[in-house]
Amino acid sequence: MVVSRHEVRSRMLAFITETIESRGYPPSMREIGAKLGLSSPSTVQYHLRKLEAEGKIHRDPSRSRAMVVDGKVPKYHRIPLIASVGAGFSVLADQEQEEVLAVPPFITSGEDNFALAVRGESMIDLGILDGDVVVVRPQSDANDGDVVVANLEDDIGTLKVLRKRGGRVLLEARNSSDSRYAEPVDVTGQVEVVGRVVGLVRSISAVPRV
Repeated sequence: MVVSRHEVRSRMLAFITETIESRGYPPSMREIGAKLGLSSPSTVQYHLRKLEAEGKIHRDPSRSRAMVVDGKVPKYHRIPLIASVGAGFSVLADQEQEEVLAVPPFITSGEDNFALAVRGESMIDLGILDGDVVVVRPQSDANDGDVVVANLEDDIGTLKVLRKRGGRVLLEARNSSDSRYAEPVDVTGQVEVVGRVVGLVRSISAVPRV
C-alpha cells in the first residue's frame, strides 16, 4: 500500500510528540527513519522541513535534536550526564559525555546545565548519597556555602561545600560520622570551580535499606 506524504508526516509528528512526552526529548533522525521505514536520512530531513514550514514543529539549528512540537514548551530539559565525580577526593571527574538525562524544568533552568553521578559518602549529611545524580549549573565562581563541583590542581574532581574565609578558599565535606571529613581542606590557589549544584536525581536503589 502506497502511503501519501501527508500520512508520512502525520505519523512522523505523532511519533515525535509521543517520544518527547515519554522520555523528555525528541527522537533522532535515525529513530524517526526506523519507526517510519524511511531508509534515507535526506527523506526524513525533507519531511521534518515540511513539518517546520507548516508550523507544526520548531527546531533550533544551534543545538542537536532541539525540537518543539506545535510551540509547546518541552516537559523536560535534556542535559549531558558525565560519568562521575567523587564526593571524596578519590575519583577523577570524567569529562566524557556518556549519555543524556531528561530532567524537569523545576530542577534545571536549561540545557546548558549538566549532570554528574556521585561516588562517595562525604556529603551524606546534606542528603547527597553515593549513587545519586547531581544537576550542575556551569559557573566559575560561587558564594560561601554553595555546594559546588570543583577541580583541583592534580585534576581530581570533587563535590563539596565552598567556604570563603578572607582570602582563603576551603572545601568542606558533610559527613559527621567519618573523622576523615572533620576539617575543611584549604585549597586556596589550587581549585577551579566548575559549577554549582542546583538539583538532585535519585534512583530508589540508592536509598539505604532500613
